[in-house]
Amino acid sequence: MDERDVYMAKEAVQSAMKKGPMRVAVIIGAILLFLLILRPWVQ
Repeated sequence: MDERDVYMAKEAVQSAMKKGPMRVAVIIGAILLFLLILRPWVQ
């Protein structure tokens, strides 16, 4: 997990907050899935 990845995730969530709460839930879910998929390769 890179600091840039964390920053990009925060930016995505912040931009989604302006568009609507439903999209925030979708994006957070996508980010969590992305991290779960990447974790085996990172370790």
